[in-house]
Amino acid sequence: RNRGTIYSTCLEAPLLAALIAITLRSSPEGSYQFATALHIPAYLFLSATVAMFLGLTNSATEVLRDRPILRRERNCQRGAASYVIAKFAALGLVAAVQCLTYLIVGNHFLEIEGMLAYHWLWMTLTAWTGTAMALVVSSIVKTERAALTAVPLLLVPQMLLAGALVPYREMNRGLFQHARDIRERGGVPVPATVMPLRYAYEAMTVSQAVRNPFEVERIRLQRKIDRVRQPGEPMSPRATEEFELAKEGLRRLLAAGASNKAEAAALVSRIRRMAVSGTRIEVETMKVWPDEDPQARPASEFFVNERIDLLVREAETFRNDYRNKETRIVFLALKKPLPWVAGTPATSLAYMEPAGHLETQRYCGYILLGIVIGCGIVSTLIISRQNRMTR
Repeated sequence: RNRGTIYSTCLEAPLLAALIAITLRSSPEGSYQFATALHIPAYLFLSATVAMFLGLTNSATEVLRDRPILRRERNCQRGAASYVIAKFAALGLVAAVQCLTYLIVGNHFLEIEGMLAYHWLWMTLTAWTGTAMALVVSSIVKTERAALTAVPLLLVPQMLLAGALVPYREMNRGLFQHARDIRERGGVPVPATVMPLRYAYEAMTVSQAVRNPFEVERIRLQRKIDRVRQPGEPMSPRATEEFELAKEGLRRLLAAGASNKAEAAALVSRIRRMAVSGTRIEVETMKVWPDEDPQARPASEFFVNERIDLLVREAETFRNDYRNKETRIVFLALKKPLPWVAGTPATSLAYMEPAGHLETQRYCGYILLGIVIGCGIVSTLIISRQNRMTR
């Protein structure tokens, strides 16, 4: 609506990204390295928080400002669905561009490679969730002051209960069901189940753990091994050959090294392709470490952060714990049980996929999309009712 608003909208995301990334760019010893970076989980949490903040602040007063237009047009169109869809589309596009500029700056400073698309997806979905929630607020309140006051009331509880500022194992026991059994073993407090920021942070963390270029190729090889190695079934000669090739490829992948990120990404992709479609001689003679290069280091160090990996591995340990009496939701685990699933807990064997479980990224994505759609419906109903009552 004015030039100052345009400038602030364009600059706030990259400026916040630079401030956050430069502050968090730290390793325990020596120069910064992504593998040993201390604050990648904090960066992901703050990224999700910034996305939610952008969505809320961009939209908190939009319906209020359009009230005169809505009153003028109520006789031509009593329903408000088209207005809400158009408003959400415009604001969602702005939020998506802001999230992209944020990530370009932040991921560059922190040397996060190969994750821009995934991080952008989750930040954009989080910003859309904030936009949808803010449209509901803007359609209810009477003044802009009340709308802006509602932003911290929506954001701060989400930050507290997202699982990053205060680990769930250190929260008040009264927030948990069966606190004695789950509080220190990946359990989620009851209020956190309705906090969108918790799902955004969890999805970004799990994505960083399993969607980076190294883990994508490792998981593909591991799944091939698991498919071939079906329990209780003898392997055919062809299956045995594929099994041995995949094992050798996985061994060489874990031993691979490179001098820079580009070489590491190309190498891990080539190893996986050769292990799937090559011959045994090609796999065994493949060069996986550069000769006489003192700068070379394991390929995994370019893409895998130790703290992220530790968080997800710990969550998987809790999920696969033999002491679990029934399936339950574990924060940051790779899979989530569907609400109607009960009984046998998930097995720890990789080739025995648990029934009734959903990948965490899909689980979180469906919940965030559900919140967006639900808030859109609520906004439409409220505005439509206000139009009918206005004379």
